[in-house]
Amino acid sequence: MRIAVSAGHNVYINNVFDPGAVRYPYVEADLNKETVKLLIPMLERQGHTVLDVTPYNQHFKSSREHHVVRCNKADEFKADIFIDVHHNAGGGTGSEILVYSTKSPSYERARKILNHLHGATGLRNRGVLVKPAFWSVSLCKAPAMITEGGFVDSNIDMKALTPLKYAESIAKAFGPVERREDQLRTISMNLHGTDIDAEGMMLNGTNYIPVRFLENMGYEVDWKDGKVVINYRR
Repeated sequence: MRIAVSAGHNVYINNVFDPGAVRYPYVEADLNKETVKLLIPMLERQGHTVLDVTPYNQHFKSSREHHVVRCNKADEFKADIFIDVHHNAGGGTGSEILVYSTKSPSYERARKILNHLHGATGLRNRGVLVKPAFWSVSLCKAPAMITEGGFVDSNIDMKALTPLKYAESIAKAFGPVERREDQLRTISMNLHGTDIDAEGMMLNGTNYIPVRFLENMGYEVDWKDGKVVINYRR
């Protein structure tokens, strides 16, 4: 299959960065980006051709404008399906997926993703919702979906859902997910007396935690000129 993917938000609108939903230390745009980064190689190892259509850090005058760009790229790519990755907010809990119609080929695929998300996280399955007015599903010729993996403002959701679990749940709806030794995984750890699950990797029998973990400790992590830049978030 030809699969177009998008990390929701991650653009500037009227010179202001659009982070999506935010509840410290969780920023939706970052979570979406991390999920897509993990998802693409999973799909490619399944034999699919994948394109990230996110216009990262580009400037737009309106929200609709960047959705048009994403959908145009997906259609130019002749995508068989378009997946716009998001996280929810607003006081709820659980996972849901938005589609244009129950007759869309994306509908059954969305149901599979939700089943995998529920199995991986135990979070409530809020169902596949028909929302034809939403730009990501209405502006594309390709069958499209907006995945809402969990609620950024829910401690329950954010503890249960990681970008790795999110990416794997989406990928499993398209084929078996191959686990490699150096692939990111969930590592249970204790931080200052609190048990948490962090994303890391097993390499040569040793667990490693990537620098992204520092974001949960109040640091800003970025890359500049090939170097990791770490600053304390003020």
